[in-house]
Amino acid sequence: MKREELNLKIKELKDFGFTGNSIEFKGLLITCFTQNKKGIPEYVVYGEDDESEDGIFSSFNSEEVVEFVFNYNS
Repeated sequence: MKREELNLKIKELKDFGFTGNSIEFKGLLITCFTQNKKGIPEYVVYGEDDESEDGIFSSFNSEEVVEFVFNYNS
């Protein structure tokens, strides 16, 4: 998958609670939350064995998430 394709898929993510709305890419799980006051989507990246609520990376900018995922070395 190219960067542009992944960016579009990330932008399509919506916060549906715990319904499994996510993307798996390079062993990482990318999800979306809109629980901030302005309703702006926050994208969170989780590692394979990451059980934290915060994940290993988060951003309000989908392009930053794409860069992180493409540069991530597990």
